[in-house]
Amino acid sequence: MTLLRLDAGEASLVVSAHSGAPARILHLGARLPAGIDLAPLEALRAEGRRESQPDDPRPLSILPTTGFGFLGAPGLVVAGAAGASPLDLLAISAAQADDRIGLVLADDSIRVRIEVSVVGAIFRWETGVENTGAEPLALLQIASLCAPAPDFAHEIWTYAGRWGNEHRLSVDPLPHGQFLKEGRGGRTGFESAAYLALAEAGASEDRGRVCAVALDWSGDARLLVEQRMDGVRQMQIGLRLDAGEVGLAPGEAFAAPAAFLAYTARGRNGVRAAFHPFARARAAQKGPRKVHFNTWEAAYFDVSAERLPPLIAAAAELGVERFVLDDGWFKGRRDDRTSLGDWTPDPERFPDGLAPVAAACAAHGLDFGLWVEPEMASPDSDLMRAHPDWALGAKEGARPTQRGQLVLDFSRAEVRAYIFAALDALLAGAPIAYLKWDHNRDLFPAYGAGPSARAQTLGVYAVIDQLRARFPGVEIETCASGGGRADYGMLGRTQRVWASDDVDALERARIQRDLSLFVPPSVIGAHVGASPDHTTGRRLSMTTRARTALFFHMGVEADPTRLSEEERAELAQAIAFYKSRRALFHEGEFAVLESAAGVIGWRVVAADGQAALAFAVRLDHAAEAVSEPVKIAGLDPQANYRVRLLDPWPPRGGRRIAQAADWTEGLVLAGALIAEVGIPVPLIHPGETWLLEIERV
Repeated sequence: MTLLRLDAGEASLVVSAHSGAPARILHLGARLPAGIDLAPLEALRAEGRRESQPDDPRPLSILPTTGFGFLGAPGLVVAGAAGASPLDLLAISAAQADDRIGLVLADDSIRVRIEVSVVGAIFRWETGVENTGAEPLALLQIASLCAPAPDFAHEIWTYAGRWGNEHRLSVDPLPHGQFLKEGRGGRTGFESAAYLALAEAGASEDRGRVCAVALDWSGDARLLVEQRMDGVRQMQIGLRLDAGEVGLAPGEAFAAPAAFLAYTARGRNGVRAAFHPFARARAAQKGPRKVHFNTWEAAYFDVSAERLPPLIAAAAELGVERFVLDDGWFKGRRDDRTSLGDWTPDPERFPDGLAPVAAACAAHGLDFGLWVEPEMASPDSDLMRAHPDWALGAKEGARPTQRGQLVLDFSRAEVRAYIFAALDALLAGAPIAYLKWDHNRDLFPAYGAGPSARAQTLGVYAVIDQLRARFPGVEIETCASGGGRADYGMLGRTQRVWASDDVDALERARIQRDLSLFVPPSVIGAHVGASPDHTTGRRLSMTTRARTALFFHMGVEADPTRLSEEERAELAQAIAFYKSRRALFHEGEFAVLESAAGVIGWRVVAADGQAALAFAVRLDHAAEAVSEPVKIAGLDPQANYRVRLLDPWPPRGGRRIAQAADWTEGLVLAGALIAEVGIPVPLIHPGETWLLEIERV
């Protein structure tokens, strides 16, 4: 008998791997007591033969296949010259170290190696396949992770969205049959299939059992949840493959992207508590998260050596620490229809290159950052005139564009070499501390038997990895039409995620809340925009715009030279507050507040329990005149804390607080009262916010 056990965070994993039998997961859920006898799990998970079943029924294995009686969705499909091959994957060896399970499964022609390791509070799932036969095989499908859907699972949580409305958490009931989501277009996309959670009915921010998975991949992804009438309940996540995309010659192996899994009984905030430290460590951020100023909404394409110095000076006066020059700086770029691929400074706008801009930033104490979109090319560019075959679809003549752009074929070594050389020249030619790496269109036409979507993603990874090795001090932000590539594949290579091109504070409150299920606030770029907002046209106070960005990686998108004196003063005050609390914002435990309908709020509590900050904003007009009190968990219930409602108060909501002086000077409350009774903060009007500071007495 071979039973293997791993523990991580709140979870335990138990795998049965008897030689000559399918390997099975016997338990994936709540952490089991140390030292208990696990052998009875075999009997507890045994199933008798039912009517209309194979004589030797095949249960759900750790990598299910078809052809020998398992009728659920397979996790591995390969094909030879005669078509798809039936596979009977049986365990031939199993081993366990302190933090890793290693299994080898095989049949006559295929060997699959599955490794599970623990990183912090996360299970890391690794799956690979090797062709040990004499004939070539086509790999049609491989899941990075296949596991039983937990018995408690009644809800499926995935992301939905579109441009400007990304990362909308979608809750669907577990169906009879299949729930399938596939990403196409060569990036994880606005409706990312790279994240999945299964939860018990009614799970909320603080309550409920959840099993959550993230995929270490930035291309086409696939997730599946299945509940069959024959008792099969499973979840799968992995990359999506087109026919002919991956072949395996004899002796050749393929490694699927890793998947990361966490279990919690503490609702969505338990998922956050598991994934946030892990993601922060992967991002390898370089020091405190500096306040950004990005030129896009301030100047769009109207940038030049003369235009930028006043913006740099005005941004520095606000307390900004990094100036990011967005689009419009390179040769011939006057709109979004031209010049992508020609990554040299425009000689008319920047006759002396970008070094003087970087010097102007340095003179004001600012880092200099730069926007690029290396994976794309404009038909009207020197690059495409010289190398038209470098774009996808060029050989066939049909080259459909999106946003007036073509996609460069990053599977080609010469394309990768050209892009690396161009970026290397930029980074070596001026003190550039930061790259905003954008990706503004999907990948089409279809690949077919030519360059694959997977090869494109791996090519992008290779260039980014090469840049990181050459310039280890440079930070990189991942942007893709906003939040179209906010996945763990990019988080392993970049230090910041641009969540959405929509910086309207109320829209961003929802986007940032939902994206934070897997992505920590220190990684999520959150900018203070103009009023009216450039995307929605909504007018909001500077208080609301600034506070919505505070807990995240704060930046500014509004043109400071066009702000009123009062707005500039308030924004400068907010930036100073962000800097003074930056360690708490980005190193404390972040959680979303259980809020009434129409209210979004979050809090962060220091690891030592000495301090906390909380934020709440109302999105719509309340049905009732009084909102639910703000309750903040995570403090020492026995300790006393001074609670203050920070200025400025909402002009209307502030009039509805009894004994206002108590909340200005600070009311001393036990941690238990803050968690169970809560703080009465009326949020009556849309767009009004409260910011609460809590310090241990």
